[in-house]
This record gives sequence, C-alpha cells and structure tokens, in this order.
Amino acid sequence: MFALVLNNTFSPFIMALRNMCWGVSDTAKTDILQQEFSDNQRATMQSIISLIKGILGAIVMYLFGVIADISDPKMAVVTAMTVKIMVLIVSFIILRKGKKTNPLKMK
Repeated sequence: MFALVLNNTFSPFIMALRNMCWGVSDTAKTDILQQEFSDNQRATMQSIISLIKGILGAIVMYLFGVIADISDPKMAVVTAMTVKIMVLIVSFIILRKGKKTNPLKMK
C-alpha cells in the first residue's frame, strides 16, 4: 500500500517485499493441510477449497471493479489493500486466541 501511495523508483521493490515469504507460507499451509485430512479426504477437500477460492475471487474482483468504475483504479487498489490488512489483523487475533486456549503440540 505504501508503494501505491508513494509512486517513485522504489515502488517495484516495495511491492516485491510483499511476496518475500510466499514460499515459506505456502509450504506451511500445504503441510498443515496434509496433516489435517486423511488420504481419502485430501483430494476432495483440495477441490472444494479451490472451488470456493475461485468463486470468492470472482466476487471480490467484480466488487473491486465496480469500485474502480465508480472512483478510479488507484482507489480500488487502496481499498483492496485496506481490506487485506483488516483481514490479516482479524486472522492474527483469532489465531492468537486459539493459541492461548489450544497450543500447538510439537512432535
């Protein structure tokens, strides 16, 4: 969001920082999904997750397209980043509460 508001030569590098931990987080997500579902459930659950992501992605892109049509594309991107930050904060709060009540057991 900072790179979007402050357009300069460093903007591409600031935008690239967002994806710096993608590999680690994707591996962790895959590992958790592998542990949570049995072999019989895994393919079905991955298909359901993929379907829901596609449907929600289409809805969100449509809504941000409407925002871009009403105002301008920059406002739509700022709105998207603001919503993403709010979701991140809410997820962090939920995960923190869950960690206090049910800490992860290390193998």
